Amino acid sequence: MTAGGRHPVADVVAAARRSDPADEVLTLIHGDAEPATIAAQIDDVLLAVGRRAPVVACRFHVASVGSVTGVVLADGNDLVIKAYQPAWRSPFLHAVLGAQARMAAGGVPCATPVGGPVRCGRGLATVETHLADPGQPPALGQRERTASAEGLALVVDTAGLDDRLGDHPLRRPHPGLYPTPHSPLFDFEATAAGAAWIDDLARLARSNRIEAPTITAHTDWTVRNVRLGPGGLRAVYDLDSLAAVSLPTALGLAASTWRALGVAGEPMAPDIDEIEDWFDRYPTALSAVDRRAALAAALYALCYTARCEHAVDPAEELHRRARPRLRRDAGRYRRVMAG
Repeated sequence: MTAGGRHPVADVVAAARRSDPADEVLTLIHGDAEPATIAAQIDDVLLAVGRRAPVVACRFHVASVGSVTGVVLADGNDLVIKAYQPAWRSPFLHAVLGAQARMAAGGVPCATPVGGPVRCGRGLATVETHLADPGQPPALGQRERTASAEGLALVVDTAGLDDRLGDHPLRRPHPGLYPTPHSPLFDFEATAAGAAWIDDLARLARSNRIEAPTITAHTDWTVRNVRLGPGGLRAVYDLDSLAAVSLPTALGLAASTWRALGVAGEPMAPDIDEIEDWFDRYPTALSAVDRRAALAAALYALCYTARCEHAVDPAEELHRRARPRLRRDAGRYRRVMAG
C-alpha cells in the first residue's frame, strides 16, 4: 500500500483505464474492471506462488488479450503477473512455463518462470521475472530481418516438444473460416458486410495447407513481442504465444508479421518478396512444398488481421496495415497458390 492507503497496482490500473479502456477484457478475466479488484487478485496470485512480501511499486499494467502487470515487492523481487481469459487452461499454461524454462536455459533472452498457473478472477495467472525492455533499433532493416528469422529458429531449437502446446486457445480446431477472434472487440459475424473479398483470400490460403510434423514456435513473432538488433535477438516476451504448430505455419505467421506493432497507422504489411526473403534467412532451408504452405500461412495471417481491421475500422481511417497489402498482392497470391 502507498502511504495514503491506496494500492500501487490499483493506481496504475486506474491510469491505464483512463488512457486506454479495456473493460471488456478486464471483466472477462477479473470479473470486473475495478482497479481495487484487480489489485487484490494480484496480491492473491503472489501469495499463491509463495511471494509474501507486499507490493511497493507497480511498473505497468496492460490489457489486451490478457491482463499483464509488472510489480516490485518489498524484498526487491521484480515480477510480472500475467492473467488469462478462461479459455487459457492449466495444462497448456504448465506446458508454456516448461518450454519457457528450457528456452531461458538454452540462451533465449526471455523471462524466467516463477510460479503458476494459479486461480485469478475468472481464469488463471502465471508469474515470471521482469525482463527489462532493451528497446528497438531506430530502423528495421535486413539485419533485423535476419535476427528475426534466426531468433525464431533458436526458439524452435530450445523450446522442446510438448503435446499440451497443441491446445493453444487461439489455435484450436474450429469449423468456421476463422477462429474465435482473440479479443471481444472483434465481431466478425456482425461486420461481415464488405469483407467477402478478404474471406475469399482466406479460403484460398486454407486450401493450400499441408499436413506436417509439429514443432514448438512463438506464434506472435512480432516486434511488439520481440526485440531485435543488428547483432541478433535481444529479448522475447509474450511466451504464452508458444504453440505446437507445423514449421510452415510458424514461418508464415512470422514472416508476414515480424515488423508489426499492432497499432493504428503503422506501415503496410510485408509484400510477397519480403516474406520470401524472410524465409531465405531462416537457417533451415524449406522444400518447395513447405515454402508454398508457409506462404499460404502468411496469406491467411494477413486475412485474419484484415478482418480484425474491418471489424473495428470498416472505412480504413486508422487501421491500414493488412487490407491495402492484400489488395495490391491478391493477384500474385492467387497465381502462386494456383500454381
